[in-house]
Amino acid sequence: MPRKLYVSALAAALALASSLSYAGDTKKAPAKKEPLTKDAAQKACDKGDLHGCALVADDTEDWTKAGELYKKACDGGDAHGCTGLGQALIQNGKDADGVAMHKKGCEMGDAMGCYFLGRDTTSHDDAALKTREEVFKKAEELYQKDCDAGLVRQCANLGEFWKGAYQSQFSMYVTQDDAKTAGVFKKSCDGGYNYGCALYGGVFETGTGVPQDDKKAKAFYTKACKMGSDTGCGWLKDLIEDRLAKGIRL
Repeated sequence: MPRKLYVSALAAALALASSLSYAGDTKKAPAKKEPLTKDAAQKACDKGDLHGCALVADDTEDWTKAGELYKKACDGGDAHGCTGLGQALIQNGKDADGVAMHKKGCEMGDAMGCYFLGRDTTSHDDAALKTREEVFKKAEELYQKDCDAGLVRQCANLGEFWKGAYQSQFSMYVTQDDAKTAGVFKKSCDGGYNYGCALYGGVFETGTGVPQDDKKAKAFYTKACKMGSDTGCGWLKDLIEDRLAKGIRL
């Protein structure tokens, strides 16, 4: 899952969101292979792949530049571009427009758009709660569909969706299954996604869904790092330093 999107401050505590209708019968184009690294995404974007441009925006720290890339992708029909544009708009104080773009991304078939739309829905009346339940369910279905189709980025995103939801106030919308979460992280890593390998290493470090194993954690962090994951490199460094402080050499 794109780090920048999920860690950004979601300032969309809006009554508007609860009034947005949700198209439950979302149709989605057949899945296609995604670029799995920053460089691959940039090359795809340079060749006119609008989804590649949206993925480049995911790793762009400057929200103005990211917004331009997301808008280009969204205007060209890329669902994830519309979701990202929603985040960029919210960052610029345009909350209502941002929520509307989350809704558009969700209706176009972007799982993350549905996830954000569920978070945007802050009212507690019956209609709003029904909307939230529907969009979280749709997000899970879309992530699962893409993962099953071999989009290994989405396998990582599915695991993070499960993990993030059941560790938050949205836990009632997912069933906690640590072993299943570890499984999709493994599938993502096996498919060549560097961040998926970092996530898979993480479950071994914490013993979440798998037996705790520092050596396996180190191995998968190292693999992720060598594949170009900054997160993998950082988690590897943290693991080694933490264990050395405890007198353990890995």
